[in-house]
Amino acid sequence: MEQASADAQIRVVVIDDSEDIRDVLRLAFDRDNEFTLVADAADGRAGVEAVSAHRPHVVLLDISMPDMDGLQALTLIRESSPESAVVMLTGIPEAAAALTAVELGAHGYIRKGAGIPEILDQLRDVLEWRRSSDT
Repeated sequence: MEQASADAQIRVVVIDDSEDIRDVLRLAFDRDNEFTLVADAADGRAGVEAVSAHRPHVVLLDISMPDMDGLQALTLIRESSPESAVVMLTGIPEAAAALTAVELGAHGYIRKGAGIPEILDQLRDVLEWRRSSDT
């Protein structure tokens, strides 16, 4: 597989209070030549700042976090970086949280515990859907 140039890579920001999850996703993006992790944050407030600073193609955003939860951060991210696709990442089993996230502007929803290939495929699908809906 051909190595993508840094300009062609999909820029990602991960916002999750679990350092382990951020580390696993960082490793996954490092190994996949389509994605590059441009920033990560442990809470919603820092995540909003990271998204504003980096303007990523996609944001992986945990729903349940301290300081500012993902639903609050989602609203601010959609306002400050409307071009970024936002995919919620959560361990919350309630479908209501996914519905609320979509109503607030999320482009997708991934359950924690999903395998790395599934997460990467879902991110690709969301980005492809966004590209096709913009045309």
